[in-house]
Amino acid sequence: MIRLGELLKVINLDGPSIGVYIDTSPYMARRIDEEKLPDYYDREVMQILFDTTEIDYENYQADFLVEVKIAGPMLEDDKKWKRQH
Repeated sequence: MIRLGELLKVINLDGPSIGVYIDTSPYMARRIDEEKLPDYYDREVMQILFDTTEIDYENYQADFLVEVKIAGPMLEDDKKWKRQH
């Protein structure tokens, strides 16, 4: 499998909106804040979902949303940081 850091090197960050999520329970996931992503670069990518949010048919353009699910668990420091912000 590919690691998050390797994946982010090949995805054009200026293009689609990217959200990175980690499972916190069987039915819940939590988004990793962009500034905290380097702490998770060595995590295995479990799933990548692509979605179109808006389509401009006149210009043949679409806005894409990319959701990346990575292997857990969430780092303890991030759990504390989430509670503070």
